[in-house]
Amino acid sequence: MSQQRIIRMSIRYVAPMMEFRVKEIMNSVEWRIRSTPGLERIETLVDRNDPNRYLVVTEWSSRDHLNKWLASDLCKKVVVDLNSVLDNRNVEYREFVKHKDEVFPP
Repeated sequence: MSQQRIIRMSIRYVAPMMEFRVKEIMNSVEWRIRSTPGLERIETLVDRNDPNRYLVVTEWSSRDHLNKWLASDLCKKVVVDLNSVLDNRNVEYREFVKHKDEVFPP
């Protein structure tokens, strides 16, 4: 099992007037998402300059945990539910790993 932490960011554009529905969807599954094995952190941010642009940041204890989440029925359901409130822009995904050395020392 790969033990390197993975930080995954997904950028979604919510259709205008659907912000409440996004909150409703996320609240309905949040407790189950937070109890997913290997999930270290989840945070949802809204772009200050574009209130329809949402960034979801998750941190996983390993690649294997992330892959299990992505293959899970709950993940697939959340994606389908969120797709119902997105506008036509593509969802963007980015993944990062923590650098082993301190890149910017104090």
